[in-house]
Amino acid sequence: MGAELSPKATVQQLLDAMKQLQRDSVSAFNKEIREIDSHVNRLQREMREMAKLNYDCSEGMRALAKSCLDAKKVKDQINLFIVQVTSLEREVRLQATQQQIHALIKDSGAVVGRINELFSTNGFREGIVNMSR
Repeated sequence: MGAELSPKATVQQLLDAMKQLQRDSVSAFNKEIREIDSHVNRLQREMREMAKLNYDCSEGMRALAKSCLDAKKVKDQINLFIVQVTSLEREVRLQATQQQIHALIKDSGAVVGRINELFSTNGFREGIVNMSR
């Protein structure tokens, strides 16, 4: 504030002191307003940054959820593929077994045919002797 007033101050001195007090008060008030504005601007900027981070986080969570869903679909497809491969493997084994059975039947048919041939051409006794050779 300005200079101290004496008890005998003039009206002009009182007016000057009041004007100075008013200027000092307005100046202090304006300074406070600028500081408050600065804090408000900083808070608004931080709120915008937080809103952007919140949006980015939400987008990241959506992308993660989609990735999890995609991963589950891939897992389901892999499991289906495994089931199909296992089924195909069983079928191949069954076909191989059937082919082996057919080959054995064919071979046994050939053996029976040879036995019949030996018995029919040489007779029963000679057929048994020839079989042992």
